[in-house]
Amino acid sequence: RVVGQLLRYMNWVRKELAEAGQCVRGIIVCRTMSEDLILACSSIKDVELFEYRLQVTVSKIPSFDLGS
Repeated sequence: RVVGQLLRYMNWVRKELAEAGQCVRGIIVCRTMSEDLILACSSIKDVELFEYRLQVTVSKIPSFDLGS
């Protein structure tokens, strides 16, 4: 489904926004790319696939001494 949606978006941009001859790229970003998605997009020109990874770091802040 995501491939069909991306192609619709790309072709709408080509038709409505892009200038003649202007390149329109499609980008799919997800946490984990399935082999099916990679295979489906492998022969589609101007479509790129990206995976993302999130990382959170928590740091303790030292106490502030207000004095007595």
